[in-house]
Amino acid sequence: MDGSEPVHILITQCLQNDFFFNLNCRLHLPEDAAAKLLIHPDSRSGFGLRRGRRVLDARTQRSGPLGRMLSATVGARLGGGGRGVLHLVNVRDWHVPSDDYDRERSEYGTHCEAGTWGADYPDALVGLLDPTGTRPRAGGPGTAPFDPTGRRRGSVIVHHVHSNTLFDLREDASGLDRSELGEVLGAILPPSGHQDVRIAVVGLYTDIKVQLLLQSLRTSFGGARQVVVSDSLTAGVSLERHLAALDFARKVLRVEVMQGVSDLARLLGTDPGQDEELESAAGAVAFADYAEYFQAKQRIVSSEDAQSRSYRQQIIGRLDATVRLVTLTNVFLIVCGALTLGAAVVLAVLAAAAPGTIPVALPALVLGLSAVQVVSVFFHRPAQSLIQLLGREAIVRMSLESRSLRLALARYHLTTPDALHPDEGSGLRAELLQRQMDILAQMDRADIEAIEKLGGPVSPPDAPPVE
Repeated sequence: MDGSEPVHILITQCLQNDFFFNLNCRLHLPEDAAAKLLIHPDSRSGFGLRRGRRVLDARTQRSGPLGRMLSATVGARLGGGGRGVLHLVNVRDWHVPSDDYDRERSEYGTHCEAGTWGADYPDALVGLLDPTGTRPRAGGPGTAPFDPTGRRRGSVIVHHVHSNTLFDLREDASGLDRSELGEVLGAILPPSGHQDVRIAVVGLYTDIKVQLLLQSLRTSFGGARQVVVSDSLTAGVSLERHLAALDFARKVLRVEVMQGVSDLARLLGTDPGQDEELESAAGAVAFADYAEYFQAKQRIVSSEDAQSRSYRQQIIGRLDATVRLVTLTNVFLIVCGALTLGAAVVLAVLAAAAPGTIPVALPALVLGLSAVQVVSVFFHRPAQSLIQLLGREAIVRMSLESRSLRLALARYHLTTPDALHPDEGSGLRAELLQRQMDILAQMDRADIEAIEKLGGPVSPPDAPPVE
């Protein structure tokens, strides 16, 4: 390997029929997520349906974002083009009968069984994902000896990697106490190190398979100069989970999130030129547009937590003070009651012993008035205050919980791909959200009225401020 040339590595994750097309597979992606990789944003084509499977013509697949990226990188190198060598590492979910797979199948259903159509690459992209024709097709991983050095054609070296777990670099990820991905990367990146290493990751399940792969790369091969994940060429079961995974990769793993498909091709050592179709193949929903969304979300949550703590501290302090006051006044009440009772008894004895000296009604009057005043001033008022504070604390907590639920509902509805691209159903979705908000408001009012009946009117606290 020429030390002056960079090492380019393109890792594809789970580009398999079961996830793209097989509706009988419980792990298949939503249609909009699958279309994001396979159908160009400007295309009018779409998925058809036949016998429980999505169908998409080969031309649409090859002209889609994933197909164009593979053509600009792998396709351009089949004739020897591009700078340096590109290692194409295709990681496939690959299951053979075993106790481990039985447990996984019971939870997630049948998927990506070795040698089946579902475990293979999309037919229209086989020529780019397997230009050397060396991928195992049937009979499991034992059909051909695994070679970590791969097979070369032009300036691209193709590696087919199997994994039966979420953790592709785990030592038993490929069975028989081996990780094929670990062996491939170990052969590409020798212990002596090659600092100009550029790794790009594309594929499915951004928040699971892609994120765990990026974590493993950072842990085991942290010396790579540049690790990039493509926003346009990754997808998950929901937009929010996809964006959250990219946010984690950028902030925690220090992985660059790249939106442009042509930029990714240049990173991998090929120049696509002025390919407008490739330039426009980037996803319509860009992670960069949502960087502020996650910051705002964190500010809202932090503000809500801080305000909640402030309310709790204030209320707990006042409750403690009231409890101490009630305890003190109860003790005082007992002492006063005992003294009053003693005084009444003494007055009664004196009145009986010396008639006419002390009116007979005086002891009873003293005892009655003292008890009424003590009960009113020292017991009834603190008890009412305690009830009011308990009611206020309950309403504060209910208000914060209700607000969290309303935010969660709004975030769910307003960050789905459909909501971000208004269509004929946008009005119906907005009405559904409004109805759900109204139901929550009615529940809040009913709870507040119930609390008011227990201890008198309790005004709800002001809503915490939102930045």
